[in-house]
Amino acid sequence: MSDPCITCVLTEYKGIRMLCTLVDGKTEDITAVADTGRFGVGDIVICKVSEVAEGISSVFVDLGGEKAYLSCKPDAGLRPGTEIPVIIIKEASGSKAKEVSMKLSIAGRYSVAAVPAGGVPRLKISRKIREQQTTERFREAVVPDKYGFDITIRTKAGEADEAEVIKEIETLSGKLSYILEISGKRTPFSILYKAEDPLLTGIRDCRFGDISRIITDIPEMAEPLRKAFPETETVLYDDPMLPLCKLHKIASTVDSVYERRVWLKSGAYLVIDETEAMTVVDVNSGKTDRGNSKEETFLKVNLEAAEELARQIRIRNISGMILVDFINMKNTGDYVLLEEKLKEALRYDLCDCSFIDFTGLGIAELTRRKKRPSLKEVLKTLNCNAELKH
Repeated sequence: MSDPCITCVLTEYKGIRMLCTLVDGKTEDITAVADTGRFGVGDIVICKVSEVAEGISSVFVDLGGEKAYLSCKPDAGLRPGTEIPVIIIKEASGSKAKEVSMKLSIAGRYSVAAVPAGGVPRLKISRKIREQQTTERFREAVVPDKYGFDITIRTKAGEADEAEVIKEIETLSGKLSYILEISGKRTPFSILYKAEDPLLTGIRDCRFGDISRIITDIPEMAEPLRKAFPETETVLYDDPMLPLCKLHKIASTVDSVYERRVWLKSGAYLVIDETEAMTVVDVNSGKTDRGNSKEETFLKVNLEAAEELARQIRIRNISGMILVDFINMKNTGDYVLLEEKLKEALRYDLCDCSFIDFTGLGIAELTRRKKRPSLKEVLKTLNCNAELKH
């Protein structure tokens, strides 16, 4: 079986810049970036404490005209007016403000360097690196005390040369040391570290395999892409008669996020309901031909639904608690196969979507970390801003 053809398309649709990852021509992931103001996720800045909420062990900070939420311990010693360096860890969403943290970190392709949480530097290795020989090798080669920071070995490191990973760790540690050194000398709202463009990060961290080529129709992005990824062909697309987002059906994929019902090839379908508290997904057999064995059909539909569910989560950027009501099956072994399929499909997600368990009623529980607003929220914000301008 030949390797899949992976293409990264960087384009603009409805005023939003987005990265679409195509696997054999089909959109499998979308990273959409709206205007988030002066600071974005991953940026390290000097903020000023504006309000202390004693009862909930948190404070609100000022980012220079923008409010953000900071969770902290009661004994953190923060008072209104205190100036501290923080990292943006979550974008504003709906009525919720941006979220920041005092645990500064810088992420690379293979590793993350972070200020130690407990004072003693620790090494963490991604559980998705399955080869024990690889994990043991990193445990011997990477000594956190040497760098003075917590070091996390990311999944991509399992496929990389050890020397390259070590070199990156040294670079990240050096940058973080410098940030801590200058943080006390900078004025409020200064940027100490500007994170990489999330669209470039999405290409760099792609989990589907080696990228065949990068295509963009944004002229000013072509050169930065060539510099960032010299080993990959970057094509500047220019055809006013057939926009890039139409050529690869990106426009129709983006527009489909408003639809509750998602049809599967078998004739079955998913019903996706997103609420502020959670997302509920129902799997229906629909027009599926049940054939001779009903149980075999239900397993087949559930396996197909699991793969499409993972895709929809990535495309729509659904986060938080996700409950999935698959079609009920009688065989316990079939649920084992479904769990394996679900975990396999979720491993391509850059936001670390995790399968928790099946409940007593057979409902799958998933959780996904939220860093940025969902695609639907981004589109909604854009429409609201357009209405205000008019």
